[in-house]
Amino acid sequence: DPAGFTTIAFEQVPFNGGEARYRGIDWDTSYRTNLPLGNLALNWSGTYMLKQEYNFGPGLPFNSDLGVFGPDQQVVFRTIMHVAVGLQTGPFTNTLTAHYKSGYKDETFPGLGFVFLVNPDGSQGSSVPFAGLRVPSYTTFDWQTRYAISKSVMATFGVKNLFDRNPPLTLQNGGGGNQIGYDGRYADPIGRVFYVTAQFKF
Repeated sequence: DPAGFTTIAFEQVPFNGGEARYRGIDWDTSYRTNLPLGNLALNWSGTYMLKQEYNFGPGLPFNSDLGVFGPDQQVVFRTIMHVAVGLQTGPFTNTLTAHYKSGYKDETFPGLGFVFLVNPDGSQGSSVPFAGLRVPSYTTFDWQTRYAISKSVMATFGVKNLFDRNPPLTLQNGGGGNQIGYDGRYADPIGRVFYVTAQFKF
């Protein structure tokens, strides 16, 4: 024993630390057709949450993160969707993908000492309670072009966050790390990213 005591045995019995209930609708639909320009492929997938609640132990009240920054410092989005449109023309396949997350109610600050007014001269004013922001929905687009050079060689060029969308503003100060102004768990602060890959099959 690290503390220097003689230990004969240690029994760690599992216990029910809480209960969680989730209910939602998942979908994944696809459509393909041939056009004069090439083969068109559409895909629409997502999740719509109907219910989400949890507690921190037996007999304790239930909380929810559905559409709100919850007591466990997390968010469960009401709607998450992905829409992909692909067109294959000869050796080229171009795909545009949209990613969507619905908005939510940000963290509240009912007590003093967290949110301060700004005086007309720019100095810090008194502290006030704050009901929290309404974080807007977040939509980004990705573009990818694949070129099948041969049956065994393929090159890919892509752009993530095609329109360089900034993360939505949030004032949360817990659960998402040390960043300020955005939540890195739900939005990428890097912005537009270009990439090139090559694939070889032997």
